[in-house]
Amino acid sequence: MAPGLILFKKQFTMTLQHFNALIKDEKQHIVLSTGIFLAERLDGPFRIMLYQLEDFYVEVYFFNLYNKAALLKGFDDMELLEPYLDTISLSELIQEVFS
Repeated sequence: MAPGLILFKKQFTMTLQHFNALIKDEKQHIVLSTGIFLAERLDGPFRIMLYQLEDFYVEVYFFNLYNKAALLKGFDDMELLEPYLDTISLSELIQEVFS
């Protein structure tokens, strides 16, 4: 490399389409290293954890019995966030706002 030459790393933005095309292990690595945990819910044999990644969301389905990720599902449809609304306590949010 020439003296004084500075290389710039291009910023990569993960898209929903790119994420969904990855294999499970790659998805899991990306979600756990860069995703923002938002919420958790139970559904039958699964514990489902919700993460935000870039401008979309990812649900990670864990088998309760094995505590192992079974499925990672990326989406940007806001209606799919509805199951998490029951887990939000409005009284706690109000207390935080007015504290």
